[in-house]
Amino acid sequence: MKKFALYAGLLPCAFVWNMAIAQEQKEDPILLCVGNDSVPLSSFMKGYSQNLLQDEIGRLDREEMEDYLQMYIDFRLKVKAAEDEGADTMRLLQNELQQYRMQLARPYLMDTVLMQDLIDEACRNLHAVVNCKQIVLLLSKYASPEDTLAAYNQCMDIRKQILEGADFSEMALKYSAEYERYRSMGQPLTSTGLEGMTGYFTAFDMDYPFEKEAFTLPLGTVSMPIRTSQGYALVMPVDRRPSLGKMRAAHILVSYNPQDSLLDTPEKMHSRIQEAYDSLQAGMKFSDVVKKYSTDKATLAFGGDFGRFFTSNLLAPDVMAHLLRLKVGDYSEPFMTRFGWHILFLTYAEGVGDCSEEYNRIVRSIDEDPVRSALPFRSFIREKMSGCKYSWNNKVLAQVRSLLPDTLRKADIPSDSMSNPDLFSKTIFVYEGSPRSAWEFVDFLRRGLSGYTTIPEVDVWFDQRVSEFEVAIAMRYELLGMEDKYPEFKAVMEEYRDGVYLFDISNRFVWGKAVSDSAGLESYYQDHIKDYMQPERAQVWMVCFDNQDLAKNVARLLAKAGKKHWSSADLASALAKKFEEDVYLDSNAYARGENPFVDQVEWTVGAQSSVLTDTMSGGCAYVRVENIIEPVPFALDDIRGRVVADYQNYLNDAWVKELRSRYKVTVFQDVFDSIFQK
Repeated sequence: MKKFALYAGLLPCAFVWNMAIAQEQKEDPILLCVGNDSVPLSSFMKGYSQNLLQDEIGRLDREEMEDYLQMYIDFRLKVKAAEDEGADTMRLLQNELQQYRMQLARPYLMDTVLMQDLIDEACRNLHAVVNCKQIVLLLSKYASPEDTLAAYNQCMDIRKQILEGADFSEMALKYSAEYERYRSMGQPLTSTGLEGMTGYFTAFDMDYPFEKEAFTLPLGTVSMPIRTSQGYALVMPVDRRPSLGKMRAAHILVSYNPQDSLLDTPEKMHSRIQEAYDSLQAGMKFSDVVKKYSTDKATLAFGGDFGRFFTSNLLAPDVMAHLLRLKVGDYSEPFMTRFGWHILFLTYAEGVGDCSEEYNRIVRSIDEDPVRSALPFRSFIREKMSGCKYSWNNKVLAQVRSLLPDTLRKADIPSDSMSNPDLFSKTIFVYEGSPRSAWEFVDFLRRGLSGYTTIPEVDVWFDQRVSEFEVAIAMRYELLGMEDKYPEFKAVMEEYRDGVYLFDISNRFVWGKAVSDSAGLESYYQDHIKDYMQPERAQVWMVCFDNQDLAKNVARLLAKAGKKHWSSADLASALAKKFEEDVYLDSNAYARGENPFVDQVEWTVGAQSSVLTDTMSGGCAYVRVENIIEPVPFALDDIRGRVVADYQNYLNDAWVKELRSRYKVTVFQDVFDSIFQK
């Protein structure tokens, strides 16, 4: 009989089922009734199809389906019992269902065109790396309009100076936030041309607005001010190359050393790196050239290898720029940086998979990016909102705002709806005729803050939360009608709900009870103790050896042991002394079928065999039966897992029997028979 599984797991993939049979039916007749609940044929067929292997899909085996029908009836009975016990009011279960509902609804509540654009864009960006120069002006997320405008205008002024010929690196030293600490200390700063350099990065390494500009602007072009999580930024891409993905490399470094007469001048350094390069050109192995010329002690013992796999953002950008030009197995020409003279050797490059290979990674990364992931949903909801009626009660909204101080912490927001019942009971927002109370909005404000966050500009934050509340209510409105709009969504949610209910009630009545009910488990064990008997066993000693040529010598020693009545310890010691590890004594109890030698000897106390051979292993042994141990029960603690499993089956069978007596089950045989008439 084929074994079936009903809701063995509750992951989304568990709900993938073959609809071929159900879709062919123009009608969906009722197959069975459980109590006052009717179950359509399509639900039964979905469950059955889930259990079929790929090559079994479409096959109809009546015996298997009749077996599955009984399992399916048991499943429906348990779900019915869970519903009657109030599973729809249990907070933990309903929270789990709501979380899954939100997850399942995501593909239905987004601008799919925009989402695909984001995926395509991310794929393009993942296949490249870009190095930029940036100037960042810090600005709070909740900065006032005046401060925001001031920062924007300063960015525009800096941009204007750069466009008129000012050096970007010098402007970064003068204005960018990353150098503020040096400026505040009055420390003199001299431009090296690398100031403001981001280093090479790819998709998802930077704030999305910054990334978008970096990958689309022409090289050498200064962007307009970009609003990021840090504030405002100007970005100028300076290099863009295909991504090598994860890579590994080695190098030769010749650095300045005033204590070394061979490296104390730029000319000597250049001469040494040139000698190294000439040696490579002449065919010397890279690792040998490293040993002879490199001054980097950290990599010298490893043939110049950096000692790890890395991506494009690990090395300094002026070094990485040369590595990105190489193919695997190539080495660079000598080049100089602030560290000294280098030759790079690319030993490995994983590359980046095509878009289909990277699809899951891209979607996951978009989901984890709060800015990027919000775009398709906001676009969808704003489109829906444009066709809906909604309005604020500005008077009540102003009253709520008046409750908040100008500098806000979470503790400043009311946490009790009864602290101001007259205000909080008023309607503050109406969406498609559905009123929302002021308390619901206040609670929304409070849930949006962590306990340690301080909001310095409450008006800006408040306006943002007003907009976010609109979107949240519109999202809830769309969620309410999901089952009516999308039949496939309804089907999956019903399956998941049934699975959650089944798991919970089965845990309470069967799985959890079998583990926690120690008295019941002990009683079950005592009532079924004959099922847990140890088999009859022979207590033996065996002298085992692999080489049959040793049989006569072993037999002589055993005869001597018998005459002198040696104990097993004496015999083991004598065997070890005479034969070392070639012969050993095994003194244990074995049941039938557990040892090939014991199975060959007569099970009588005192019985002693001649030399025995195991045809499978080729080993040999002499066996003596010391005692026959009669069957006794296993101790409960020794087989607790087995007894718990049996007790669970017992509880489940008793529970199903009780459910079948509690609820009337009717199977419409003609509907079941129709399955096989196709």
